[in-house]
Amino acid sequence: MEPALHLRDPKDMERQAQKFRQQAEEFANEENEKMKPLSKDWQRDIDEFRRKFPKVYAAVEKHVLIEDRAQKAAAEARFQAETKKTADARVAADKAAASRVTAVSATATKVDPEAQWEADAALRAEFLDDKDRFMAYAKAVENGQVRLIGKK
Repeated sequence: MEPALHLRDPKDMERQAQKFRQQAEEFANEENEKMKPLSKDWQRDIDEFRRKFPKVYAAVEKHVLIEDRAQKAAAEARFQAETKKTADARVAADKAAASRVTAVSATATKVDPEAQWEADAALRAEFLDDKDRFMAYAKAVENGQVRLIGKK
């Protein structure tokens, strides 16, 4: 059990704080190393595209944000399902997978579910490699049997 904060040695508290700062700095450095900067040519091309086609750029950016949020939610749901193995976690994983597929199908034009299944490993993971479940969901979406009640 940790001693009360006011009873701890100030030097010990400073050492602990320094340790946390170092860990945070190391983590930030690792994350920064993973991100490669865009070349100037690519950045110029992106800026030019943004100026010429602002609506298309905004739609693509929105799609990327939706996809990113859905992937994070699905990853969190899979983590919960793996660690807790509860029915609630499995339901959350199904909801995350459903929201991702709905977001993708809402923003994309008509996409073949077979091709989508083969091309997207994250999608297969979200549906726990159950192709029949995904195909049934895709068919229900196509028939208008699946609706989103609210957005978070």
